Amino acid sequence: MKDAVINLLTLNPLNLSNLVYGLLGGLWLFLLAVTMFSIASQTMHPVGKVAWVFAVVGIPWVGLFLYAIFCLITGDHSWSKRFGK
Repeated sequence: MKDAVINLLTLNPLNLSNLVYGLLGGLWLFLLAVTMFSIASQTMHPVGKVAWVFAVVGIPWVGLFLYAIFCLITGDHSWSKRFGK
């Protein structure tokens, strides 16, 4: 029991693996929810929306990254004119 407490207090990686996986899973679920709301609010063809949903859910981290790049490329950047760009 003493060794288990010492490993926990010293942040031994063997004790943190479940915590790390849980945090990564929670982060992915949060980002997934935000992305689904973003996809629903996009003005695109419904087939495109379904394709993005399949990409984001089917390829967990890569799909989120690709959707973020897509939003940066196709986004409205008119606000940046106020800053001289």
